[in-house]
Amino acid sequence: MSAVGESSAALALRVPTNDPVISGYRDQARRIHEAAAALVVDSEFAKQEATTFLVSISQLKHNAEAKRVALVKEPNSFVTAVNALFRDVLAPVVAADQVLRAKQLQYDREQKAAAAAAAAAAERQRLEAAALVEEAVKAEMEGKPAVAEQLVETAIAREAAASLASIQAAATPPKTTRGATGGSATTKLVWTFKVTNFDRVPRAYLLLNEEEVRDAIRNGAREDDIPGLEIYQNTQLSVRA
Repeated sequence: MSAVGESSAALALRVPTNDPVISGYRDQARRIHEAAAALVVDSEFAKQEATTFLVSISQLKHNAEAKRVALVKEPNSFVTAVNALFRDVLAPVVAADQVLRAKQLQYDREQKAAAAAAAAAAERQRLEAAALVEEAVKAEMEGKPAVAEQLVETAIAREAAASLASIQAAATPPKTTRGATGGSATTKLVWTFKVTNFDRVPRAYLLLNEEEVRDAIRNGAREDDIPGLEIYQNTQLSVRA
């Protein structure tokens, strides 16, 4: 049998709908349900009957669960083994995926930082050029044409540098990069968060840890120990088969 055939055989699972044991459980469950629905608990004798039904229910649930566990044990082991196999097979590319994503995002951050720095430099050089022109006008008015000419030349150089920096500032990395063999990778902004001060988070966004609360109550904690909770007892029926 080929590898494909072996895989198909391993996965050829059928739900045991017509299994005699399961069919027996189904019939028993229906009978108990019908009898329980018709029973009126209005006396100690009726209460004893109800207890008998509860014991039968407990036994049926226990037996059915044992059957279910037995049926799914081998398939679950198969699923666990296959999942572990594929995690092992793909571990190198999962690591490679994380590394390459980090490198691309780092490159984009560096490019954006360079563009921001170029934009700041362009603005600074434009302001310097404007200031130099004002000084040149002042020098011309003071009868210093040579100084004015030198200031104008410097202002022109500053303006040229500002234009070059503006071009660099506009050269931001594209949001989408296409691969040589098809497909693409797109950079996008995604909203997320990190907690900076837990005490200031509005209560509407907090989740009560019910497991911790129940453990604390079982260990003796009461309302004085956990303000904001009403701690009380409910009556429950414990059935032992």
